[in-house]
Amino acid sequence: MKLSLAFIIFLILSMTLCGSFGAFFFKRAVAVLEKIDMKHFLKILLCPWLYIGGFLYIIGGIFNILLLRKLDYSIVYPMSSLTYVWTMISSFFLLKEPLNAKKILAVALIIIGIFIINIK
Repeated sequence: MKLSLAFIIFLILSMTLCGSFGAFFFKRAVAVLEKIDMKHFLKILLCPWLYIGGFLYIIGGIFNILLLRKLDYSIVYPMSSLTYVWTMISSFFLLKEPLNAKKILAVALIIIGIFIINIK
């Protein structure tokens, strides 16, 4: 079965967004868990952010496996670095983390690298 270009792009965007937002929800879980004494293990297990983050990582992993079945590893792995792009954007808007020239330059270089690798 050959995947269409649109479906490949969908899988790549989904994989990288799931990875980025999985990490975001783990960050939210850590913020909640810092307030809980480690003796209260049950409260840690009941933290919904932990499960949302884990679920998103699993879904991202499934998309990664689907992509690796149809594309070369040398293409899929560099594309996974788009996760860093989404992470920077989401951390700026959702966590109010500051942006600086180094971060913007790094993301620009990631995007340029992805284009260079995919030039045929």
